[in-house]
Amino acid sequence: MRLPAAAAPPLPALLLAATVGGWLAAPGPPRAAAPGGSASGGSAAALAALARPGARARVTAVLDGDTVRVRAAGTEATVRYLGADAPESVHPREPVGCFGPAAARRNRAWVLGRVVVLRFDRERVDRYGRLLAAVRPVGWRRTTSERLVAEGAARTLVIAPNGADAPRLRALEDRARAARRGLWGACPDALRSRR
Repeated sequence: MRLPAAAAPPLPALLLAATVGGWLAAPGPPRAAAPGGSASGGSAAALAALARPGARARVTAVLDGDTVRVRAAGTEATVRYLGADAPESVHPREPVGCFGPAAARRNRAWVLGRVVVLRFDRERVDRYGRLLAAVRPVGWRRTTSERLVAEGAARTLVIAPNGADAPRLRALEDRARAARRGLWGACPDALRSRR
């Protein structure tokens, strides 16, 4: 059924529906945001700008060890790295985690001000409106998640339906644990923790 022209939804609503509903998604079944979530206007516009393969953005802020702000096509959005979970360094309701500030410093040194390419998995926006992406600075072969995990600045975190990088990240984490790099050597409870 076709809506009369006067009842057609505004373009921002269509863009948001396309983003959250997965119409702009990469190959694979479309995935919505987590229950109760939706992309913010900035995230929706940034996702639309970054949906093209090879699209680039500039990192404008590093929020912690696994979250950044990017600017693309005149819009800013928050990006949560896929596959990596750095210890907390600034969470308002969580204590600062062992190695959290060090992970945030490394992330800042590696990506702040740099141009990056974002690669999405099946679910592109989380319930907080953050884009979920593997972030690779231009000129790097590895994603930032891979480097964080390899250096022991983060542990592997896989949340379905995403997980395309999980085998590679788990192998990097196993090597970092065995070598006691980063948090695996600095944090007494790290080696007792589960994945």
